[in-house]
Amino acid sequence: MIALGRPGDKRTPFGAQRHYADHADWQHTLAAAARSAQAIVLVASDSPGVKWEYDLLKNEAMLDKVLLVFRPDPAHLAANRHAAEWFSAGGGAKVDEAIAAGLRPVSLRRDKGRALLSAAKMPSAAASVLSLRVHFHGEGAR
Repeated sequence: MIALGRPGDKRTPFGAQRHYADHADWQHTLAAAARSAQAIVLVASDSPGVKWEYDLLKNEAMLDKVLLVFRPDPAHLAANRHAAEWFSAGGGAKVDEAIAAGLRPVSLRRDKGRALLSAAKMPSAAASVLSLRVHFHGEGAR
């Protein structure tokens, strides 16, 4: 598992090993990694860089290998909803339905083009790990 690190990071954040590219090369580096990846985990965001990543994944028909992970903090609800809508037409409505049912969206993935939302009563590391396991298990079986 590798991640593309943010240029200028002063400290390496917790998580996956990061590859650092020059600002001028990050899009090329990310596109090459995405094309060769078996599975992709993308954290929901409204940043311009992540929006570029969304477009790449959609335009190159890579969505079936993406797990979109939602941020658990309610302050990120709008970014989570926008990311879900980008990922799948009606994805934002699925997020709204889960919230209306008292659930918190954890992740969204596609299986044979169909969007599948994972949600939990309380966001937790266990819910996120379960989403990752289901995603990677499904990718290994393909």
